[in-house]
Amino acid sequence: MEKVITVALVALVAGCAHPNPKPVIEVQTVEIPIEYTPPPPKVDRPELAIDTISSEDSKSIGLISEAYAITVEQLQDYSKKLEAIIANYDDLSKHNLIEPDK
Repeated sequence: MEKVITVALVALVAGCAHPNPKPVIEVQTVEIPIEYTPPPPKVDRPELAIDTISSEDSKSIGLISEAYAITVEQLQDYSKKLEAIIANYDDLSKHNLIEPDK
């Protein structure tokens, strides 16, 4: 009986002692998103119509009111451009991988 147990143990040990197969090396491409925020576009400040009024033109209420009306339109256009840039960066921030510290 001892011989049978000994042979069985030797067979078990010999079965586990097979040579290790060579490791298979595979190269895998992993795409990692990189956070990139482009620099903001440069938006020049408008030359306001109200700033171009001379001292002689400042005596005419009609020219002053016209210059103020044009200035309001210029400032509205300028603020719309800036708001569009901010909205674009807001969209970019939603795709960031790392949450900003709050």
